[in-house]
This record gives sequence, C-alpha cells and structure tokens, in this order.
Amino acid sequence: MDPEISNFVSTPEELAKFAPDIRFVPPVAPPGKGKYNDCSEELIRIYLENIVGNSNGQRNESLRAALIRGDLNDLGALVLGISPRVIVSGRIVLQELLNKSSPSAYRAEVALNDITAGLQQIDGCLLQAIKGQMGGITVAQLSILEDINDVETSYVDLIKVIAPDVAVGNAGTRRRNIKV
Repeated sequence: MDPEISNFVSTPEELAKFAPDIRFVPPVAPPGKGKYNDCSEELIRIYLENIVGNSNGQRNESLRAALIRGDLNDLGALVLGISPRVIVSGRIVLQELLNKSSPSAYRAEVALNDITAGLQQIDGCLLQAIKGQMGGITVAQLSILEDINDVETSYVDLIKVIAPDVAVGNAGTRRRNIKV
C-alpha cells in the first residue's frame, strides 16, 4: 500500500473517518517473514495451485477449469484471491532482485506487470460477461481463455527468473497478444 494513503485506511476506525460507506478489508500480508524465499515460494505455489491446478499431487481448482465449467463466479473469486497475493509477493521479490542489481530484474518486472495486467483483464471481462455485455457465454469464455493463456505465459517467464530449477510448463517467452 502506498505510504501516503496508508494512514487513512490502515484500520477500520481510520477508514470510517474518511469513507464511512466503504467496508474495511485488511491488506494482504506478505507470506512467512516477507523474505525473498518465502515470497518466491508463494508465487510458485499460486502458479501450481491456480494456474496449473496441481500442487503436491493434489488437483486444485484452476482458472482454466472454472472457465471451462462456465462458472464465472468461481473464476472471479479465484482471480480476486490470486491478484493481491501476486502483487504483494511480487513486489518483495522484485525489490530483492533490484537490490542485488540482478540482470534478470527487468524480466521479472515485465512478467509481474503482465501477470497483474492479465488478471485485471480477466476481471474486467468477467464483469462484462456477468452483465451480459459480451453476448453469449462462449464469446466471453474464448476471450478470457486467451487472457488466462497470457497470464500463464508470463508466469512461466517469471518462474524461470526467480526459480530456474523449478520445472514449469512449456509456455513462456512467446509473443503475447496485446489488447487495445
């Protein structure tokens, strides 16, 4: 959270003074002790559990599975659960790479920005689909599937930087379709 606004929204009481109609949601805390290793493990865990849908041999609900089932509400809940965790962990990982003057910091930054933008794009498409503004459900599913593929590609790029020993899918480093 930006330091300039954190004093105004850091507690339910402070938020009630400035915006009484807004419900307080506590900020997402960094995983573990907020160190690089904890955060990189969290990013890998998010990828395995929510993008791939398989972690420690257990099948988990992935973005793609919820989309294929046509359950846009579950997909939205997954996206909203993933986004803040990626942002918090990603900031810490990126800051550590920048502090080390790592040559791969730029690649990590681009991948994190693409992941965040992709999740926001999915969220926006979901909103339009739920409101019926995208026509049929199939049109929405195809659009969102493309965004999920782009997020997965960026995620693979990120994991190749932060944990090169971790085996990830064969996606990654391909040209992404930029929507205007």
